Amino acid sequence: MTNTCFVKSADYKIGDVIWTGLQSHRIVRFKPYTHPVPEIAERFGAATRIACCDDGYEVTMTEHGSWPMPANEAPPGYFERIGVQHNC
Repeated sequence: MTNTCFVKSADYKIGDVIWTGLQSHRIVRFKPYTHPVPEIAERFGAATRIACCDDGYEVTMTEHGSWPMPANEAPPGYFERIGVQHNC
């Protein structure tokens, strides 16, 4: 049985891998999120950012968002970064 963890968007760092289906994408940089409608930008949160990946894939990572995944597939060093032992 595999534990599921929820990796918060804010916990991703450059070099981490995100998955969409069976496709992996390595984050190479973050850029600020902007939206022409201030109310929408405010709803997403001030810490919302766009993850830019090595293959050109981009994903908006909202301030309050998280990505569910098996604990053994969390980004390398994730649990050490957030100060939690391996179990989520």
